[in-house]
Amino acid sequence: MTYIGGGPFNGKSVLALSLLADKALACDSNYHFGSSPDSLLKIYNVIRSIDSAFSGPFDTLTFVAPQGTKTSGGTSLPGTRSISDVPFLLHTAEIPPVVNFQPFRDPDPIPVNLQLRQNYPNPFNPTTVIEFSLPEDAIVTLKIYNVLGQEIATLFDREQLDLGIQTAEVSANNLPSGIYFYRVIAETQTDDGTAGRTLTMVKKMMLLK
Repeated sequence: MTYIGGGPFNGKSVLALSLLADKALACDSNYHFGSSPDSLLKIYNVIRSIDSAFSGPFDTLTFVAPQGTKTSGGTSLPGTRSISDVPFLLHTAEIPPVVNFQPFRDPDPIPVNLQLRQNYPNPFNPTTVIEFSLPEDAIVTLKIYNVLGQEIATLFDREQLDLGIQTAEVSANNLPSGIYFYRVIAETQTDDGTAGRTLTMVKKMMLLK
């Protein structure tokens, strides 16, 4: 599908728009549309309009038998709206289908420093996964904040975690659409039990309902 709603993103595929949104949320320097609140709001509004265009109640699941047989061959879930009914989207058959997203896996799961991945999927609704890697055993705090800096959720509250890859699932059923921040703080300890390094990383994510 191609977005034809005008503005700086006119003519871009939905796949390209989702990648741009990911770059913007990850504060990627390659996001050339700018990092001002106005430019970020524009990409948010485009993604939001596409998501809202296909929202609606799902029809009841129906079982469909393979042609020429009398047995059930699978399920069919009708869509809520056809692409032809959305004025700002154009069906482009030449664009290859998007394969299922696979999160990045580091071939070396034990990094030298703290590593915080971009949540996946992103944008998300209503659940997403946050992944980070610890260079050594640490006391970890992982919290989510809104754009006003208010604490929304605590996933880890000074919990002792082992080195390597750690994951946490976020459920946003009760949160409104918007941009949120997640911050991980890892406090390491020396062999004699005294405080070591304090490592902190922050990333953005987008909730679209």
